[in-house]
Amino acid sequence: MQDFNREISITRFFICIAIILIAAPLILLSFVIFIDPYNISRDRSHARFNAMKLEIPSSAQIGTAILSSALYQPDILILGSSRVRRGFNEVFASQLYGAKVQVTGINTLHLSTAKNIFRSVSKKTQLKKIYIEVNYFMANDCGKADDPAFDSDYLVKLFSYFPPKNSILFSMKTLRINILGPRAVDSYYDKQGRFHDLPSKVASLADAESYKSYQNNFFQNMTKNCRRNPENQADIAELTEIFKLAQSSHTEVVLLILPASPRALARVRQAEFTPTVDHWKKNVARLARQFQATLIDYEDRNDFPEPGETAANKMPLFWDENHFSNRIGDRLLGEMRTSGRAQ
Repeated sequence: MQDFNREISITRFFICIAIILIAAPLILLSFVIFIDPYNISRDRSHARFNAMKLEIPSSAQIGTAILSSALYQPDILILGSSRVRRGFNEVFASQLYGAKVQVTGINTLHLSTAKNIFRSVSKKTQLKKIYIEVNYFMANDCGKADDPAFDSDYLVKLFSYFPPKNSILFSMKTLRINILGPRAVDSYYDKQGRFHDLPSKVASLADAESYKSYQNNFFQNMTKNCRRNPENQADIAELTEIFKLAQSSHTEVVLLILPASPRALARVRQAEFTPTVDHWKKNVARLARQFQATLIDYEDRNDFPEPGETAANKMPLFWDENHFSNRIGDRLLGEMRTSGRAQ
């Protein structure tokens, strides 16, 4: 009888272990879905725990963009680099346009990456309009990115961008910033979708020699592979593919050259890149006209709003040399809304 009871106890023990092994991953998965740290579902019903968001890690940015578009089904996609991600407020844009707007920023977005993301998104979503950031220093003449393979089954492979450990840790960080508030080292999006990089930190960095050295090194690394050939055929080929894909999917294309800070423009002039960049812009504009697309060049704009009472207008114009704030982005969104073909 004792042996029988012992067998029952051992059986129950292994059953409990099996239940724990099955339940634990499900609980963790539910936690990640509940917090939604990558802002894929855009569910703000748990605002106390997930209204504020951290910046998405580089490794998950492409996967987040494609999975999010498949679930969110945006009408308009604004696609660009980290400047798009930090400068344009998706919540404000959706309200302003009266449509579902998705803002996607991929660090150092090359034309080849933009083309592949657009192709993947257009297979799952009927976009009415796509805005794409173009920049000479992210074009093929300055080196091509090592893009991941995109194919028809890409959605099946998306979860390789979200390793369980990384997703859980990112969820915990998102929960922490919502409960305890942002720390001095946190760049984040507030409950209204506005990006924040603490002004006190930016101001202190702007005067530091280490920051100036960092910006010098950043610019040198960005431009070291540039061949100064504005007639680069790879750029033309990839833009042509983007335009043809847009025609086949009945999507309007607007190309954006985004604002640059005075310091960034000065670096370009000092490095004697201005003639090459201007020539490259003319080539892109000429190609856009051939496909009835629009190119908007905001690079030299300096007529932006003075500080005001609204939250966005209290921000600096630029967080650093390379990233403009929502104070500029909100103005541009209003202008972009009426750009392109007649609605």
